[in-house]
Amino acid sequence: MTPKYIFLFALCLSLASSIDLNNFEVLTIGSQTLQNTLEIAKDSQVALKFESNPTTGYNWYIENSETLKSSKVLQALNLNEKNGGEYQENDNPNHLTGMGGNAYFKFRGLNRGKQSIQFRYKRVWETEPLYTIMVDVDVIEIKENL
Repeated sequence: MTPKYIFLFALCLSLASSIDLNNFEVLTIGSQTLQNTLEIAKDSQVALKFESNPTTGYNWYIENSETLKSSKVLQALNLNEKNGGEYQENDNPNHLTGMGGNAYFKFRGLNRGKQSIQFRYKRVWETEPLYTIMVDVDVIEIKENL
């Protein structure tokens, strides 16, 4: 490969691994917190961030995705075909193998109400997750004072 093509390949990889979080409030969810409650405004967007390391075979997935997909309260914006989110590797200037990163799940508040989301950190070939985390989202309507 010539240097020109190596540069273009590296540029494509770096662009592919960046996640657009503009206009999203990013909230970090720890794997030790099994139950979380959050409140978001109707029409606002939030990204839930989970530490992740897919090189171990583990990934975060939404367990109750069918309920979420039909929800009138909360819209999932970036679920993949396996009901996972988007992954972004941590900065890795030395290109070390097995470097972890973060999984991001993006949502928009549609209508006033409550929606529970069950996240599981597991390997696809195993039935039992390493972690299960429940996030209860309360979408509220904010009235502006005129």
